[in-house]
Amino acid sequence: MYARYHKIVFKDKLSKEMVIKYTNTTSDADGIKNGLLLKLMFDISDNTIGTLLLFPDYATCQKDYKNVAEPMIESFKNQGLKVETLEGPIGGSIAVNMNFIDHLKKTGTFYNAN
Repeated sequence: MYARYHKIVFKDKLSKEMVIKYTNTTSDADGIKNGLLLKLMFDISDNTIGTLLLFPDYATCQKDYKNVAEPMIESFKNQGLKVETLEGPIGGSIAVNMNFIDHLKKTGTFYNAN
């Protein structure tokens, strides 16, 4: 598996909330079509978010970056926003509590890759 992390510092809370809404309604579905396995987005502060994206492999991560993430990131940078991106292969084993799966079934949004 392969992971990509973005930290984005927005100019204000409203612009952050607009991006969250956009990703929840548009780019998530696009990412799934490109092979994204899981997206977790979390608040760091009123104007900062972190996003963790999981992919099956490096090639799929790069496909998603080119088709979904890169245009958004370039737009953010053109607006003067601070964007930090880190990525790499998942090291070690992957541990999953079955309660996580149950919680996803209750609260997650599921997409078909087709």
